Amino acid sequence: MKRLSIDVGTRTIVGICSELEDGRLRVLEAVTMEHEERAMLDGAIHDIDKVAKVVRRVKESIESRTGETFESADVALAGRFLQTVVGEAVLRFDRLTEITDHLVKHLEALATRDAVSRLKSEREMYCVGYSPLFYTIDGEWVKNPAGHRVSEVYAKVMATFLPRQTVDSMVLALKKAGLHVGHLTLEPIAVLELLVPQDLRLLNLVILDVGAGTSDIAVSRDGMVIGYAMIPSAGDEITEKICKEYLLDFPTAELVKRELGKKELIMVKDVLGFDVELKSTEVLRTIRPVVEEIVSDVAEEIVSLNGKPPAAVLVVGGGAKVPGFIEALSSMLNLPQNRVSLRTVETLSAVEDLTGNLQGSEYITPVAIAMAGHSSVGGVFISVTLNGKPVQLLPLGEKRTVLDLLIQNGYNLGDFIARPAPSIVYELNGEMRIHKGSRGKDAPVYINGKEASLRSFVEHGDEIVVGSPEDGEIKPLRIKDVVPPVVVEYEGKTREFYPPVMVNGSSGDPDMVIEDSMKIEYPRVIRVKDVLKGLPGSRMDVWIDGQNVTLEVEEYHPVNKDVEDVVEPGERLVVAVKRKEWRVKDLVELPDETITVVFNGESVELPVTKVVISSNGDTIDMDTPVEDGMVLETRLERRLPLVVDLLARRTIDLSKVKDYRILVNGEPAEFTKTLNDGDEVIFEYMESV
Repeated sequence: MKRLSIDVGTRTIVGICSELEDGRLRVLEAVTMEHEERAMLDGAIHDIDKVAKVVRRVKESIESRTGETFESADVALAGRFLQTVVGEAVLRFDRLTEITDHLVKHLEALATRDAVSRLKSEREMYCVGYSPLFYTIDGEWVKNPAGHRVSEVYAKVMATFLPRQTVDSMVLALKKAGLHVGHLTLEPIAVLELLVPQDLRLLNLVILDVGAGTSDIAVSRDGMVIGYAMIPSAGDEITEKICKEYLLDFPTAELVKRELGKKELIMVKDVLGFDVELKSTEVLRTIRPVVEEIVSDVAEEIVSLNGKPPAAVLVVGGGAKVPGFIEALSSMLNLPQNRVSLRTVETLSAVEDLTGNLQGSEYITPVAIAMAGHSSVGGVFISVTLNGKPVQLLPLGEKRTVLDLLIQNGYNLGDFIARPAPSIVYELNGEMRIHKGSRGKDAPVYINGKEASLRSFVEHGDEIVVGSPEDGEIKPLRIKDVVPPVVVEYEGKTREFYPPVMVNGSSGDPDMVIEDSMKIEYPRVIRVKDVLKGLPGSRMDVWIDGQNVTLEVEEYHPVNKDVEDVVEPGERLVVAVKRKEWRVKDLVELPDETITVVFNGESVELPVTKVVISSNGDTIDMDTPVEDGMVLETRLERRLPLVVDLLARRTIDLSKVKDYRILVNGEPAEFTKTLNDGDEVIFEYMESV
């Protein structure tokens, strides 16, 4: 996946289009543009519009070269007014649980939130990044808990905070340039992750990023990052010294600084318009006190963080390229010069620069920001997936909900809050009634496949699906829902009889849907005889081979009441039923075609044809009771009987037969022998004792 990253520096803005392949950053395009004016000072944005203008130009240049369209950019902030706070968190499980990458991110987020709660500042601060210090699983230190099966996992992190104004100015500058923040972290965190892998953090190393406005410091030791710091002086202080000493404007002085050590003589014009010839050696002597002052401040801060000089210092950034800077720093820290190294992009095996333009220490930070964006390292924006689309949630200063996420991403409340249905008001026998509609269902919310709500908290890496709301509906209310019936009980069954109803002065039906302002009336009492008339008739209809047959079946008689008595709607009425039971054999004529055989000297008639009866596709027998509405179909089958059919009509228990002999017309035969009219059958057998 191609991503856009932008290093918004004090002097220059560097945009990079890159992709991550097998853990290696491939730089596809890179654009560097300088601020037309000093819109930034000491790493802080002072003129948002001017910075946004250059950011937009960088974005559009990269888009035109790559053919891509970018809506977000990965960025990092310099550490001006930086504060650090340590936070910790622990997750405990009822049983051994495998720690996933998602759980690690969740644990780190909890630890960062703990750091947020511990922050003490009079200014409103945003957490802009964090670095894991160490982890333990079941009380034992581990480099990476992912993949382990444990009952407890613990993490300690160092969270970094910047003033809200610093964060907001970056977000606003990107917004004015047509971008939103894809990933945000602290510059020294990004550089540290790029230059000092986890294994190297056992060494006591310092990362020093000397830019134009600030010098950012990160220190690692014993396998973890132990601190961050920022010095508000860097390359611009050197440039300003050249401006003052030689009466040059800032861009010209910046040009002189970059040429130091490359040329012996540098020709420029001063602010008065005169040509000035400057010797590199002379300029270097002029700026040496400023360089030494910057180096002294840096060294003092390093020793303050580390408690002593480190084992080595990795230096990046264009501000450190001034001749003598590295030597002065090694001297100030009492380190050999080979322990203070100026790193460049060309030396990084994890980076493949396809443009060939990212040469020098000043491009380490832009590349580090790009790598951090791909790997989501050190960022505190909550990265989640919303309906399949990656989005960011800012900030981590407090718990954020699904509702916060939706609003931040341009949704309106009406997009996920249901609208209730209106109520219906009607009159029933002079009494006003209200039928309320349902409230509806808010948009369904799922977090990682589990049902949630708009008030559920969102964590880093969550997959969130938000559906559409279901507006409230008013369930159809029918007259029979509000007018009570007489409940008739008979033979263990019940049947409802509704009284006659008048709707707005006209005859109504129990199934009629009630509408707003409808006036409904029904009698308070009903005669028993009227109820009985409304019960199913004392006959039933069946169909035999398509022909309708009506059968008289029952009569109703009230129990403990007379037919002239009255009952109220809602009352129960018990009736007795006199019923004649009909069976299929009562309706279907049986065929009379038979054959006669002689069985052990006795004449026996056997049927040749059989009636097969089915109801609704299922075969039934002659003794099946007939029910109202039953559809019967008949089919005749002609088949000569077998010996076994003959024996089935005799009172012989074949299970007790020990030995037997069957003769048909004097010839031995089996049970399956077919019989014809006039056959003589002899069956001799001996029963078992």
